[in-house]
Amino acid sequence: MHEVDQTTEQMVRGVLAYAENRLRMNPVPLDKSTMPAHELYERLDGLIRDAPEAESHLELIREVLVRTAP
Repeated sequence: MHEVDQTTEQMVRGVLAYAENRLRMNPVPLDKSTMPAHELYERLDGLIRDAPEAESHLELIREVLVRTAP
């Protein structure tokens, strides 16, 4: 079973803040879900590792995975 340490707590707070901010947008932007697989692999390289860096992961999610439609 996992434990909530300082890094996990930081990630939880960041994810919840991000979700809350998105839900408060008016209108909520639509996400584009299309990206060539090779580009996605390149941009997410190194994301999963033993020592996660919560803030850099959230920034990567905001910049790469949640691209908004024009």
